[in-house]
Order: sequence, then C-alpha cells, then structure tokens
Amino acid sequence: MSDGLPLIVGVTGHRNLREGDEPRLRAAFAGVLEELRAKYPATRLMVLSGFAAGADLLAAEVALEEKIEVVPCFPMPKEQYEHDFAGAERARFEAVLARSSEPRIVPASSHHGSAYTALGAFIAYHSHILVAFWDGRKGGGSGGTADIVRMRSTGLSSTAGSPDVYVPDIGPIYQIVTPRRDEPAPAKPFEVIVHHPRRFRGDKRMERDFAEAVKRLNGYNHDLETLGGAQKSAGLLALMKRTDQAANVLQRQTLFYVNLLYVLAAIASIVQIALGSEAVRLGAYSIPSEGLKIGTLFVAFLAFLFARAHDYEDRYQDYRALGEGLRVQYAWCDAGLGDRLVEASYLKMQQSELQWIRLALRTAYFIYCGSCAAEGGSADRAECLLWIRDQWRYYYRRARSEKANQRACTYVARGVLVAGGVLAAASFVFLIPSHPLGDGFGISHDVLVRMTTAPIAIAALIGALLSGYSAKRSFASNAKRYQRMFLVFDHARRRLSNSARGLGGEPKEIVHELGREALSEHADWLLLRREYPLSLVVD
Repeated sequence: MSDGLPLIVGVTGHRNLREGDEPRLRAAFAGVLEELRAKYPATRLMVLSGFAAGADLLAAEVALEEKIEVVPCFPMPKEQYEHDFAGAERARFEAVLARSSEPRIVPASSHHGSAYTALGAFIAYHSHILVAFWDGRKGGGSGGTADIVRMRSTGLSSTAGSPDVYVPDIGPIYQIVTPRRDEPAPAKPFEVIVHHPRRFRGDKRMERDFAEAVKRLNGYNHDLETLGGAQKSAGLLALMKRTDQAANVLQRQTLFYVNLLYVLAAIASIVQIALGSEAVRLGAYSIPSEGLKIGTLFVAFLAFLFARAHDYEDRYQDYRALGEGLRVQYAWCDAGLGDRLVEASYLKMQQSELQWIRLALRTAYFIYCGSCAAEGGSADRAECLLWIRDQWRYYYRRARSEKANQRACTYVARGVLVAGGVLAAASFVFLIPSHPLGDGFGISHDVLVRMTTAPIAIAALIGALLSGYSAKRSFASNAKRYQRMFLVFDHARRRLSNSARGLGGEPKEIVHELGREALSEHADWLLLRREYPLSLVVD
C-alpha cells in the first residue's frame, strides 16, 4: 500500500436513522469501501466525516473497523460541538473520536446553521467521492444532506463565503438509500446508487474523465512507492522531493527511448537506402537484403510500441507538473500565504487526463497545509528564499544547456551534409569509364550508382532526423522559455531585495505573483508537450 496521496471519501447523511437499520447500512458502506480498495490497490483510502449523530458516526465506525484513516471535520471547536450530543450518543462520539485523526475545524460564521452549511461545503470540496446516506428527497434546510448533495452536484455553495466546488473536478456521489425515522420509506432501501454529476447538459464524459483521473492518481502512488524511494520524512516538502525523484527516473527512461528510436530509425532508413538486392555477408553467413530491411524496421517498431505501452513520457510530464505545483504551494505556505491554493490557479480548464493533477494538489494541501494559514510565515524565510534562488539558478543553467544542444544539432546536421556531398563527389569518380579505378575494383555499374547517390540521400535523411529530434526535444523553445523564467525570477529577487530596504513592494504579494508566473509557465510547457507525443506520425 502506497504512503502517497489518498483517495478521499466524504460522508454525509441523515441523523434520524430507524432502529434496526444500522447493520444493513454498515454493510452497504463497507461494500463501497471494499469496491474502491479493489479498484485502486496502490492508493489508501481516507474518510472525512462530520461526526454528527446518525450516519456520520456510523460511517466513521465502519471505516475504523476496516483500518481506514478517519478525519473528523467539525463546524466549530470540539468544546462547542460536543454539546450537540448527550447520553449514549456522547459516549459514541468520544469513542470514535479517540481512534480518529486530529479533527479539522471548518471556519464559518458564528451562526449555528451557517456553520453546518460551511462544513458540508468543506466535505463536498475536499472529497474525491461523496457517500450520501440519503433517502433521495429534497431537504428543507441549508446544510442538510440534500443540500450537500446539491452542492456536490452543481459545484455551487448555498452560503456566501463558502468555497465553491470546481465543477470539472467533482466526482461521483454514492447514494446509500437510507430510510429516516418517522418518514415514509423510500424505494429500494439500502441499495447503493451511483450518481455522476453533469458539467453541462448532455455531458457523457464525466464518468470516464473522473475514472481516468483517479486511475492516474493510483498510478502515481504506485510510481511514488517504486520510483520515488522510501519515505524518510513526512510533509509537503518530502512529497515534492519524492515526486521530483520519480519524475527524474521517468525522464531518463523517456530520453533513453527517444534517443533509441531515432537511432533505430536512422539505421533502418540507411539500410533501405544503401542496400540493393544483393545478400549481405557476415562472415560465413549470408543474409538476404530484404530480410535485413524488414528486420530493422520491425525492431524500431517494437521499441516504439514498448515505450508507448509504458507511458513513460506522459507520466514524466505529469509528475514534473505536479512537482512544480507542490513546489509553489510549499513556497506560498512558507511565505505566510497558506490560504492560497495552487490547484485553484493551475490547469483549471484542463480535464480528462490532466484533471488528476488538480485533485492531487488539492489532496496534498488538505493533508499537509490545512492549518498552515494560521501558522504565519514570511517571504524572507530561508526556505522561501532558497526556492527563489534555486529556481533562478536552474533556469539560468538550463537556458544555456538547451542553447548548446540546439547548436550541436545544427552543427552536426551541417557537417553530415558536407560529408555526404564529399563522399558523393568522390564516388562519382568511379562512374567515369576512362578512370582506372572504375575497372580496377571490378565494381558493378548499379553499385557505383548507389555509391554516388546514397551519401547525399543518407546525409539528407540524417539532417531531417536531427531536425525532428531537435523539435521533439524542443531545444529552441525551451531555451527561450528558460531564459524568460530566469528573467522573471531575477526580477523577483531584485524586488524582494528592494522591499527589504524599504523601497516598496509587499514581499508576500511578490512571492504570490512569482508563484503564479511559475505555474502559468509550467502549464504552457505541459500543454505544449502534450501536442507532440511520441508518435510514428507528426500531426
């Protein structure tokens, strides 16, 4: 089981459960948890519960029995909240709380009703999947089960000041049809019905997009465990470093296969051009030229299929993007900007396969930064300044490196073309009938013709491959991008230095603006790379 990011299951439900229904409700919720565990084996589950009497406490008990972490979410401090309980309910509340994680206090106004609405919005916002113990009827009050289901379905809060759920990121609602005491029994009691909210009328992709997002989150947790190394410390910084480590491993694998494919493509193409119909002798063996031509193409195609099947490139790009988001989030929290969420500013219009990055960032914030807004911070703290200095240095070095790579590709391509021309000119000598070399070596006319045309064709081919390789690696555009970001970070360093001398500029806002610039730049990079996947055909 990965110790990466969990799949968060939020719970809402009726308080007034009927006597005798608890065993069937417990079995239904346990079945949902087991289904999710089976679907996503590399991802641990986490349950958010408001700990209200009835369905909330029941769900928390079931999760604890299944050895799943439960995070209590209170609408007010515990000392106030526990006044809602009395007698046996109070004892049950205390027993479940003692086995759960540290409670999260959801900020809200002093009005009791709005506090519960804010709690519902909080659970709807942070949950990947919402389980509703609900009879399906519209409720009569704000903050009730029906209201929370509505918020989850529409992405809109019913209370001013509560966070709205970003609609493309909301997941399914697992409704456990739950009868209520003193109410007519609903149809199909205790049945589990899965609802997939629509982002727009006629939306048919919500279920598939969310399933793909959680599948990628599960894959990330698996890679974090196998590629990111053992976890030596907890916290957002440790998660960022392990994400970067996994991205670095996948980057090396990606580059290995990109380089291998271009080399194999060059070999296969040269074989097609240079070989005629004659068999090729290798020592005592004779290989038909047609077999060699087909064989080299087949090997190159197999290498391409292997690289695509393992999805090295997309995984590397995703983890690099996620690592950048975690890096900015850590810098913001360290600078005292704990109330600024990276996922609200990052790739907001991207759905489907990139949706999981926002889900991961939201989860990381919930786990590691949920209370950092109250911890304070400063833009001149060592960790924040280290982020700016390291990024400034990184972009400077990478800009120079990418420029050098671009120049190397250009020089090699020119050199190959010149060499091909020289070889072609030298080979042309053999075609002159009166030249002694033409008869001296006993070379056939067909071979002489190939010796003259092949160098030019091969040189042009290698030049085209180098041009394609340079475009695939984006040397030129990366150099400009890195140079631009170096200037952005250099400008921020100077602004912070001036601010420290009292020359204007709020340090926290400088760091916030810098983080948004970094996120915008990295989003552009990710979307650009998605336009040029590893492919046999360039669109």
